[in-house]
Amino acid sequence: MRPERLTIGQVIGVFGLRGELKVKIETDFPERFAALRRVFLDEAEYTAESSRLHKGMALLKLQGVNDPERAAELVGAQVDVALEDAVP
Repeated sequence: MRPERLTIGQVIGVFGLRGELKVKIETDFPERFAALRRVFLDEAEYTAESSRLHKGMALLKLQGVNDPERAAELVGAQVDVALEDAVP
């Protein structure tokens, strides 16, 4: 992890046919997922289209990830936010 980022989860699977990602929550503030706008998966930056909590995990829809095949490529990636986007 780069020092200017904070890990908030890890992609553990794919949900549905639209390319949503199942994210294991690794933050003390799971409600932060509702306000996500910009995230980093490994070294790539993505815009979050939507996110919601579901059965103890977060479901995250990223711009440009529109099918399960593309989403599957991201399984195992850490989900980071920039420190300036972190919950105080």
